[in-house]
Amino acid sequence: MPKLAPAELAHPTNAKPKSASTQLELIWLVSFLFWGMYALFTGPALYQRNVSLGYRTTFAFEISSFLVPVVIYAALTPLVYLAGLKYPITTGNVRRRLLPYLAGGMLFAALHLIGKLQFYPTLDLHSHLRWLFFQPGTFMRFRKLYLFNLFDDLFMVYAPALLVAHAVVYHRTSTQNSVRASELQKQLAEAQLQALKIQLHPHFLFNTMNSISALMHIDVAAADKMMTRLSDLLRMTLERPRTQETTLGDELEFLGAYLSIEQVRLRERLKTVIEIQRDTREALVPYLLLQPLVENAIRHGISKTESGGAIVVSSTRVNGRLHIEVSDNGPGFQNGFASSSSGIGLKITRERLQALYGTDHDFQVHSAPGSGTAVVIDIPFRTQ
Repeated sequence: MPKLAPAELAHPTNAKPKSASTQLELIWLVSFLFWGMYALFTGPALYQRNVSLGYRTTFAFEISSFLVPVVIYAALTPLVYLAGLKYPITTGNVRRRLLPYLAGGMLFAALHLIGKLQFYPTLDLHSHLRWLFFQPGTFMRFRKLYLFNLFDDLFMVYAPALLVAHAVVYHRTSTQNSVRASELQKQLAEAQLQALKIQLHPHFLFNTMNSISALMHIDVAAADKMMTRLSDLLRMTLERPRTQETTLGDELEFLGAYLSIEQVRLRERLKTVIEIQRDTREALVPYLLLQPLVENAIRHGISKTESGGAIVVSSTRVNGRLHIEVSDNGPGFQNGFASSSSGIGLKITRERLQALYGTDHDFQVHSAPGSGTAVVIDIPFRTQ
């Protein structure tokens, strides 16, 4: 899977990117709201503490002296957050990122202290710059204050802002990777389903052509009728070249065209009973679900007995599930199990159901010698 560039991490490709100015405005708004709420709850508590300790102070002084570092934090925090978004630490760049991040932390603490020295209410507002840069001993005082505030600036503000940025980056990366993995899995499943469906088309086509070829020598009119029905089948197949699911009603229509071909070949030996619950006709089922099962019942059930038999296709809806059954009264399978000679239809049907529904389906074959065979399918009931 390709690595994501920082720009891709900050702006997922599957979402509409906001304009850069709108994003910056939102980040700064969130920063000032957060620090404003912090000041609202912490400032009065600080004033109350100093009063209880006996300090001579006023509410206005305590609030203003507390607001100065908070406002500076609110202005600087978005810069740290944006830097974390643009230059995140990953497994391949830890060493390259640590030194710039450390230097950024030192700069952050320096800017915060300079801002405090410019606007702190205990100093003469008009002489701040002159005090900071031209008064004797300024550097020593600045260094002491810098070291005094360094821990709080780095570990209470700077590092948490970077952690939040990295959490956002990693969340977006994880979401994108999950989406990509899901898309790849979906594409793989679709490819598998398409390959299985491609196997089905020639399977019933060749069998039908063999039936027509055998009938051509004994009943030309019947063979011609089968050719007409086969053209209808091919038309219906070509109309949905990539469809994986269709309604049960459409599937029954396709099955009817197929049965009309087999009816010409088997005549009175083949009887069919369709028992479809009305509210299940709009349910979604795998395309070409019924035809391979009915073909399997005809080839390995009805056609093996001289008197023929009956095939029953039924569907019911129970507790949000679609229950489909295809049964015949043929000779059944030896030992009650479908053998490998029972045809490719059952095998492909199993694989398609697994690819489409995973574990959320049930596929069973019940058979007993002399009592016929029943294929039972249970899938989620879904409509278009």
